[in-house]
Amino acid sequence: MRAIVSDVLTPPKALTILPISIFVVGMAVATLPAGALARRHGRRAAFLGGAYGAVVLSFRFAAADCVAPERRAPALPCCGNGSRGCPW
Repeated sequence: MRAIVSDVLTPPKALTILPISIFVVGMAVATLPAGALARRHGRRAAFLGGAYGAVVLSFRFAAADCVAPERRAPALPCCGNGSRGCPW
């Protein structure tokens, strides 16, 4: 599905696989700090850190679904970093 969407969104056919490639490279780079965290604090702490990140991302999706379209742009950063400077 991602390949189809990226094929529609990117005009040059050579860049069709670019979004998936960026995702894979990002995941590979993210394993380095996760490994260091697991080495320093144990696997349980690393797992809980990843679970916390997943919950925070799900809050971002909930914010995008629950607010009016004109307030969506400010709602996403407020949920992502725990900011208290939200406009509401």
